Amino acid sequence: MEQEQEQEQEQEQEQEQEQEQEQEQEQEQEQEQQQERSRCRSGNAATTYIQSRAANTPLRPQPGVG
Repeated sequence: MEQEQEQEQEQEQEQEQEQEQEQEQEQEQEQEQQQERSRCRSGNAATTYIQSRAANTPLRPQPGVG
């Protein structure tokens, strides 16, 4: 009897692990989709962000200018 119960518990644990793995995979897929969406949306935002950062950096005198 005891052995049977132990086996059942092991099977249950294995099933739980499988479910957790599936959930993790789903989360990863969702993250990838969100990244793709934000990449499309912030395509322009990224360039403006870089430009604004460049504007904030102190301008060094460029060689050959002036």
